[in-house]
This record gives sequence, C-alpha cells and structure tokens, in this order.
Amino acid sequence: MSERRRVLRSCCAALLLLSWPLSLGVAQTARSMTVVTPFTHSRVSQGMSNVSYRVGGVFAEAAEPAQHVSLTFVCREGGQFSLLMVHKRVPRQRDGQTVRIGIQVDDQAPRRIEAARKIADGLTAYAIDTAADAAVLARTWGAGMRLRLELDEYAYDIPLQGLDAALGRLAAVCPYG
Repeated sequence: MSERRRVLRSCCAALLLLSWPLSLGVAQTARSMTVVTPFTHSRVSQGMSNVSYRVGGVFAEAAEPAQHVSLTFVCREGGQFSLLMVHKRVPRQRDGQTVRIGIQVDDQAPRRIEAARKIADGLTAYAIDTAADAAVLARTWGAGMRLRLELDEYAYDIPLQGLDAALGRLAAVCPYG
C-alpha cells in the first residue's frame, strides 16, 4: 500500500507541475477582434495651450461584441509620445502598478514590454509613457497586419489595417521619432 501511495503522490505532483504555468497568468486563447472604429488621426485641444494629436482605434470581440479594446497613440506638443490601451475586462491579479504586456506583430518574435496599469469602473488601462518604447511600437505595429496583444491573462488578435496611414498623418504634424 505504501508503494502505491508513493506512486500516486508522484503522479499527482507531476500533474501539478504540468498545470502550474496555467495559474501564473498565462494568457487564454486569443480573442478575435473586429473593427468598431478604424484607426483615425485627430487633434485634441484642452484649453489654449494643451494640444495633442492622436491615432486610435476601437475593436470588439467577435464572440462578445460588448467587450472592447482601444489602442491610442498620443503625441503632445514638445514631442511627448505615449501609447494607451484600454479594455473592458478586469484582471484576476490586481496587485502591482507596473505589468509586462505581451506583443507579437504578424510572425515576428513575441516580446514583453512594461506598462503602467490602472483599474477603475470595470476598465483596465495600460500606459506606455516612455516615448522611445511607444515610438518603436508605432513603427512595428504600423508595418504589420495583425497584432497579438496580451494584457494580463487576456489575449487579443487585433487587425492593424489603416494604422500605418494614420501614423503617417500623425508624424507629419507631431514627429515622434
């Protein structure tokens, strides 16, 4: 009986080790996204001296159209460039203001980048405020057709059509690098 118990414990331990990465926030199967608002360029004024130029798009989950993801590149006067991503989901793990998001464009190697995360009112926002990081993402995403984006345990497949043209208009009025 003790030999049988030892074998059973070993099997259970092996199963736990195999399933362990699934509990570490590894993204689920990617959710296919459709365009709600295509990538567009806009100028936003807040008062007389605060002007920003933005390129953004909104996407809905094909299986759950009420669930959205928005992606917005923001260029403020003076060359401040950033990226803001928002989705209508709240991650299970809420601790930590800085998280690493997963990014893969087309067949390029996946990469991780740090973003500041804020959660409020059923929305989760991720900001990349380092101008150099946001500019690299703009160039990489603008040249691509599909983005796999992992925000905490959620993964999205987002079409990038139209982003390159909108970023070109943005760069003409607010060079970001």
